Amino acid sequence: MDEKTRAHVMIKENGFAKDYSPENRKRVIQIWFTKDEILSVDRGGAYGNQYSSRREFKVSARKKIMDLFGWPLATVNRDLKELRDELKAQDKKPITELPELMDGEVIYFNNRVLEWYESEKQIEKIKADARKAMDDYNARITKVKSKLGTFKRDFTKVGGFENYLALAIKKDPAIKGNKELRKYVEEKVLKGK
Repeated sequence: MDEKTRAHVMIKENGFAKDYSPENRKRVIQIWFTKDEILSVDRGGAYGNQYSSRREFKVSARKKIMDLFGWPLATVNRDLKELRDELKAQDKKPITELPELMDGEVIYFNNRVLEWYESEKQIEKIKADARKAMDDYNARITKVKSKLGTFKRDFTKVGGFENYLALAIKKDPAIKGNKELRKYVEEKVLKGK
């Protein structure tokens, strides 16, 4: 007897099928049913088509499992779901060797690899250019901010830069008359005050 036949005989003669662990139950299901049967849509009932003269009755896989081993429906449903998930996960494993390809297919895939590589290089160049532009931008801002720091130091005599701005915007004709400056100060500097 081959291994499958031996397993079938062993399962049929084993009176303790109800006591199987979940792993053993899934193993039994795999021995008894093909992978396609386990993964197929599990519906029972009458089936046929417009050309058949009689309708046949199809027994669902879960009903067959319950009848064969006496396992409860909830147990069979859980085992089948886990088993299907495991089988689907195995199918998603990446291939380890290239399949046989025709010359045209090899050229196509090689060209796609080269296009991918060129696109990756373009992305890296764009990122490098953006980093350089950002560094230049930050350096320019830092230079201007250091200049602003010297302005603020000069205003200690009048209670600080912002204090002078608030008073000058209201009272000094030179500052008060510059509408653009006044609008900028009111929106950007004195907004929270």
